[in-house]
Amino acid sequence: MAQTQLYMSSVSLHKLRLEMLSELAAKLVKAGSAAKEKTTKEMVAKLKEVANEFNTAKTKEKTNQSTQITQQYLEILKKRYNALGGCLKAAKNSGVMEKEAAAANIIPKYANVTSVFGLKSEAIGRIEKAIANLRTIKDQDFETIGASDYIAALEDTIEEYRTAVISRVDVKVEKSKAVITGRDNIIKTIQNLLTAIKYAQDCLNGSESELVKSYNTIFAEIATTLKIMATMRAKNKKE
Repeated sequence: MAQTQLYMSSVSLHKLRLEMLSELAAKLVKAGSAAKEKTTKEMVAKLKEVANEFNTAKTKEKTNQSTQITQQYLEILKKRYNALGGCLKAAKNSGVMEKEAAAANIIPKYANVTSVFGLKSEAIGRIEKAIANLRTIKDQDFETIGASDYIAALEDTIEEYRTAVISRVDVKVEKSKAVITGRDNIIKTIQNLLTAIKYAQDCLNGSESELVKSYNTIFAEIATTLKIMATMRAKNKKE
């Protein structure tokens, strides 16, 4: 009599992104409570262990990369904010009435550099607040002192930072040695778990059929998600 078999349609473990691989492992561990055979139970326990190690490495690397990228952008923002301050100082002492008047309007809204960048953990929020305050000044005053480009550059840098934290961090985490090792371990463990299940189905009278049904549902969900993502990527390329 034919036994229920695993069906991994369109799911390649090696092609799964980090978050999806973590999600898959978590679901397999949770559904693994239905395991009957000792070997299967041991492999589920092993998967839980390596998944925890993988997630720890991933989280640590994300923190490291976020810190490095944030520091890079803080240095750029501080230089540009200082340049704006220098522009204000030059206009204030220029001897040109229009420039001095414009500078007088802006200076009360210009927060001290130290107060903005003194605490790194709060610097991004503070520079955003500082720019928002400066944006309450009419554009003409910034044009008068030749500082319009500084405000725009600060805003562009913050927007670039927001994008970088998401995209560049993910790319660098994918290349981390600890994460690569963790990824390899989790894939090998899943493969070993599936081998144990296949053995149970082929040689132990389908003793893991209940588990197989749950796992087939999980893989079907992953396959559907991958198909949707592929469709969206294709659509974005056309646009």
